[in-house]
Amino acid sequence: MALQLISPTKGIKNFRADSLIAEMLYGQETDAKHLTIVEAYRVNGFLRACVDMRAAAIGGIPFTVVNAANPEDIRYDSDADYDFPDELGFMTGWSDLIFKTEASLILVGSAFWLKVYDNGNLVGLQWMSPNTIQPLYDQAGKVYGYKRTVNGREVTLDVEDVVAIYQQDPLTEIGPGSSIGYAARTGADVLHSLQTYLDSTLDNGLLKATLIGVPMGTPREERDRIERGWRSWFSGKGNAGTTKVVEADAVNVQTIGEGIKDLGNLQLSREQRELIAVTLGVPFSFVISGAANFATAQQDDVNFYTKTVLPQADRIAHRINATLLRELGVRFSFEPKRLEVMQRYEVEKAQAVAQLTGGAPVLSVDEARALLGYGPTQQVTQQVTPEVTPEVMEEEVQDDTQAIESEIRAWRRKVKSRGADAPFSPDNIPEEVYHVIKSRLEDGEDYKSAFSPPFDF
Repeated sequence: MALQLISPTKGIKNFRADSLIAEMLYGQETDAKHLTIVEAYRVNGFLRACVDMRAAAIGGIPFTVVNAANPEDIRYDSDADYDFPDELGFMTGWSDLIFKTEASLILVGSAFWLKVYDNGNLVGLQWMSPNTIQPLYDQAGKVYGYKRTVNGREVTLDVEDVVAIYQQDPLTEIGPGSSIGYAARTGADVLHSLQTYLDSTLDNGLLKATLIGVPMGTPREERDRIERGWRSWFSGKGNAGTTKVVEADAVNVQTIGEGIKDLGNLQLSREQRELIAVTLGVPFSFVISGAANFATAQQDDVNFYTKTVLPQADRIAHRINATLLRELGVRFSFEPKRLEVMQRYEVEKAQAVAQLTGGAPVLSVDEARALLGYGPTQQVTQQVTPEVTPEVMEEEVQDDTQAIESEIRAWRRKVKSRGADAPFSPDNIPEEVYHVIKSRLEDGEDYKSAFSPPFDF
């Protein structure tokens, strides 16, 4: 018997029954094209949400740049400073670079920055797509340069001009490692195939793959007529649910495969989403509303940072310092303790320890205030009044000034992260200075100008 296979995605095929049976028994190669991880990132919303969530989490961690020889000398603080100082001007757009770096490490296992110089001075950092970069190895297996190909034009870059950051891979000795996103590619591929099938089925009027059997020897013209009639009657959105009555003695119609309802019962979509989330270390409650209760969601928040984000952030910071900033005499550090989720985590740990010590405090007042972004309290407990000398008076003025400046920086960080209406109760800021800053914020000034001197203290 000759058969016609009508597929909702690939149209109608004519072939003999014996060839169909042989294909089903022994199999044959298919022309199915599987997505690469980069293609999956572009077309699968769930995978992209997970990747972007990790990248945004790392890119949003507060950070500092300090003098490598004197860590107390803070050159830049992302919470306190608006612009980079001139000597760190090349770091403009830093958070965007960190975001792209993490996303690239997930997808392809490597990230590359180009150092931009002007008259021998480092003036900027240019992001380079990892798809345009190929490491060059010498006979000893070491990377001696990079070949960059853009629009068919090749350029060789020196190792010293490139900041290369690689994903850790125990199977790779030198150069880029395998990406963790590749392990999630299968799940994204299944979701994409499922969505493609559903789209095609809906576009075809919910018509399943169908076999139409006709007697052996049926002329091609007759088979083509049956094909055209079937298509015109039933395929397409406008023909969904159409009923036709025909005269036929030897035409046999049989549907093949599962329908949309059957696929929904398999929970295939949820299983593949869970696979992607677990592989990328993103809690399922982050990307699926209602996947966890409030307590579980809070613990997921902590686990996401402590087990996924912060270890990766440390690896990125170490590589940046080793290949870029060390030679400039500065060190870059993430400051995760300033994140609200980590502050809440530390408070919960302190409360748990306090229960073990019978309620005795485990943090001093100033330690607790620093944890919440406030400056230290004024130290006014003095048993004996010392002799007041000019030197003592100068030291006291310096101490008061430092306390005021510290509290202003804390207030500025809070306004930057929570807005001008963020509540703040000063302990050291003089009343007149407090009212000046407060009025500036109420007048709609941005936080940079609102906290800019002159202040009379």
